[in-house]
Amino acid sequence: MNETNDKIEKKRLAILSVLKDSPQPLGSLAITERLIPMHIDMSERTVRFHLQAMDTDGLTECIG
Repeated sequence: MNETNDKIEKKRLAILSVLKDSPQPLGSLAITERLIPMHIDMSERTVRFHLQAMDTDGLTECIG
């Protein structure tokens, strides 16, 4: 289970990194596109799932 948590944490950190580097709010499609050059393959649906979870955890906020 610890390995699963590590994978989830790495995905969330990658998403947060993309958001941090952007001067404007981003949706799941834009985040997915920005993850590609980082060699992180994540579907738009997976990004959306993690964004919703991070909204709940107070790490991100849905603006639109």
